[in-house]
Amino acid sequence: MSEAEADLTAGHYLPSGEFVMRADVRAYEPGANGRLGPGNLLRYCELVANVASAAAGFSPAWYAARSEGWVIFRQTIELNAPVGIGQPLDLMTWVHNFSRVASLRCYRVTNATTGAVVARTATTWAYVDRQRQMPRRIPPEVQARIPLVNREPLPPRPQWEAWESHAAPDLPPTQVEWWARGYEADSLKHVNNCVYADWLSEAARLAFAQWAARDPRFQSPPLIRRLTLNYQRSALPGDGVSISTTPERIGRRGIVLNHTITARDDPAMAIMTATAWYLFAQP
Repeated sequence: MSEAEADLTAGHYLPSGEFVMRADVRAYEPGANGRLGPGNLLRYCELVANVASAAAGFSPAWYAARSEGWVIFRQTIELNAPVGIGQPLDLMTWVHNFSRVASLRCYRVTNATTGAVVARTATTWAYVDRQRQMPRRIPPEVQARIPLVNREPLPPRPQWEAWESHAAPDLPPTQVEWWARGYEADSLKHVNNCVYADWLSEAARLAFAQWAARDPRFQSPPLIRRLTLNYQRSALPGDGVSISTTPERIGRRGIVLNHTITARDDPAMAIMTATAWYLFAQP
């Protein structure tokens, strides 16, 4: 490995304030369709965020010593181009703003071979006390040493909201029962934020399989284009959850789904709400 390649792998800050690094897609990460799904793309975003923080002087050990850390409150990922096994990814992240207890961090994932933008993400991180899981003021040294970049978080997509659409009365809502596994928890002892994207992808797949008998466009599973996740409370290992999937609208090119994850024994206890945009694989 050359010195330049080693620098790309380790990552570095650009003069303009963005942090960049390179990683290769591993064989076990793409799904059955050969593509990285939203869950694993979000894992790459989390990776580059952690490396960028450490490069600015705030490593996992620094946060652990203070019993503080970051948790995700809301995020949107937009999938732009497929990427598969062995392809190199250029990961870029930058902080768009800080508030008293939160920060908007953005990401761009690019295929290093073709230059195609694979995904863009905008994530609102909240700074918390690890023990109490309550918001804490972001330390002034963090705000002083992590640069802000005045760069658009996500491109506007007004055309997505202007789809020629109609209600989908012939597609009933679906519901699946789930439970949180111990291996899905992270060092904060709750289900990692990326896991919810995996759960929702599986819930959507099961819904599409059920709807295929009513609408042949679902016989080839639609491809996810955008996913917005709103985290409301944490699921813990062993928790039972229910995932409901409701078609919000359907058009010529695709379908918009609303997801809700609730506690199985208390449907009024919302863990997450989400909206997903899918494109039909066939015209």
